Amino acid sequence: MYTNELLQEKYNVQKKLNKQAEDSNEDYSYFIESQVRSLFQKKAWNINFSKRKGEYIENSSQKNTG
Repeated sequence: MYTNELLQEKYNVQKKLNKQAEDSNEDYSYFIESQVRSLFQKKAWNINFSKRKGEYIENSSQKNTG
């Protein structure tokens, strides 16, 4: 697997966040969402979350029309 300093730091942060989620008995994705919401609220930024969870929605220009 290809890695560099930036990717390694990303993996390290993800491991720490996963540990925090496990320690608080929360699902990782819900834990991350709550952290993001908290940050945006603290910074007075606007954020809109999609109600859709998971799955890839294909762009209409990429759909196979044949």
